[in-house]
Amino acid sequence: MIGEVIDEASVNISGIVRKKLDNKKVLFNNIQKLLDGIANFVSDDSGLKTEWILDQQSFQKNETTFYAAGYEICTYRIKYNKDQDIFIATEVI
Repeated sequence: MIGEVIDEASVNISGIVRKKLDNKKVLFNNIQKLLDGIANFVSDDSGLKTEWILDQQSFQKNETTFYAAGYEICTYRIKYNKDQDIFIATEVI
């Protein structure tokens, strides 16, 4: 029962993050503000503690993972596009 609720919440939260971040093009100085804004929005909407985690292994792959209530929700790769001088976030599936 609890597992089903967690799975459903994870899908809902992942959908919210996807709408706000997937294939989003961002200037370097706006990346952290965008990620913090998404975490705050989900936290306010759900009442759960949310955070983006970037560990050493993720850092080497240019990835960051979103957690809600201690559960891993989704991971995004953030790559630099030299031609456009922006960063592009794409979901890691």
